[in-house]
Amino acid sequence: MSHSYEQTYQAIVHKLAGCDLGESAARLGLPLPVGGIIKTLFLGREYEISSKGVTAADGLPSNPNCRSTLIYYVTSRGKAEPEYSYSLLHSFIPGPRGGLTVSWMTAPLVRKFGNDYAGFCSAMKLLGALCEESPKRSEHVWSYRILPKIPMQIIYSEADEEFPCEIKLKLDNNSGRFMEFEQLAFLCGCLVNTLAKELS
Repeated sequence: MSHSYEQTYQAIVHKLAGCDLGESAARLGLPLPVGGIIKTLFLGREYEISSKGVTAADGLPSNPNCRSTLIYYVTSRGKAEPEYSYSLLHSFIPGPRGGLTVSWMTAPLVRKFGNDYAGFCSAMKLLGALCEESPKRSEHVWSYRILPKIPMQIIYSEADEEFPCEIKLKLDNNSGRFMEFEQLAFLCGCLVNTLAKELS
């Protein structure tokens, strides 16, 4: 993992010192702190969040982007319930967006699972995602609550004679109430990294 990502974590960890963890946990759907520590699952791994920082509960090294994302979420002032309607990540960019997309973000997933939907299914099930019914036989929609107030959809479109495999990430439309676009991009990046590198 790039050293710059660890630097990002170190640059924002101070936010936790001034955070009322009990209030945040209650508002954001996280387990209430015990002894000043919130213990929560994120992408299949348990983390401990305190006023001093975020660590993996197993004591092993962890992705700094995952730790940073949990700080962004816990220190968010957002208050809303999910809409359960979804938009692509670039829809959360403020201001005019033109034809901007962020399809490059899921490229690692296409490289790993583009010809292996069975493998993709296994990884999604390990993560705890649920497969939903889709009107298209070649399109598979998975729902996943990546954070308590931020459900999302992962859509796998099989390749055919005309188009290659495509994987899209969609976030609940109220996600922007909790995180800014850059933070949501970190969130999606953590999911992609977990699926592409840590789960099989």
